[in-house]
Amino acid sequence: MDEQNDTSPRPDAREPQEGRELLLMHRRGRAFAVYADEAEAVTEGRRPAPLPHAPRAVLGVVPVRGRMHTLLDPAALLETDTGEDEDAPHDADAPAFVVTLRGDEQLALACDRAERTADAPAPDITLLDPARLFEAAMRGTDRRRPRLKKA
Repeated sequence: MDEQNDTSPRPDAREPQEGRELLLMHRRGRAFAVYADEAEAVTEGRRPAPLPHAPRAVLGVVPVRGRMHTLLDPAALLETDTGEDEDAPHDADAPAFVVTLRGDEQLALACDRAERTADAPAPDITLLDPARLFEAAMRGTDRRRPRLKKA
């Protein structure tokens, strides 16, 4: 897909391409997918180490195969304003599975279940774009917190 001409309303979703195998994931009652060749590994869930002041979609970091990955909650990525405090503690429970993604950003997705499928995604499945996940997770947050100045 040509990213410059992409007019999709959400930076984390995209249209499916025929003939590519999908990795289907389920998280908190929602279905998500990435193309199977964009996933590096599916491992048993690990408890993420929380990151201070992280957006709700960022569960923390997890070690997988000797590398630290930022663990994202795909269900939280697509939530609209929940009215919850952004600085409230995140759910620290380990997800059933962690799907690590290929790429320099070292991202991973938390899921309750994962399976490969050759079928085109159903309309209720959101096809995620790994190249835009971090941007979607950080949407609406300032990556640098203002420092307090001494009076």
